[in-house]
Amino acid sequence: MNLILDEFTSLKVSRQRRYQLRRERDGLCRLCGEPVEAPSHYCAKHRAEQAARMTPDGLKRRRRRKLRQLRQSRPVDPRDLI
Repeated sequence: MNLILDEFTSLKVSRQRRYQLRRERDGLCRLCGEPVEAPSHYCAKHRAEQAARMTPDGLKRRRRRKLRQLRQSRPVDPRDLI
């Protein structure tokens, strides 16, 4: 087994996070390995997907999902939604 010895080897983070950090260092997309569009951590395709998640509609979907998860696990406190 060949270990990768670099600046990320000694970090106390998961293997996946180390993999992402190495891709960022090399100028590649965190998700697929394509070259990134500066100043970002994502390629054109994944950068557009990330932007769509941050639109008001995307944020509403995320809040609704979070609310469903909270309802399933325990009674909802309105302060959790902020």
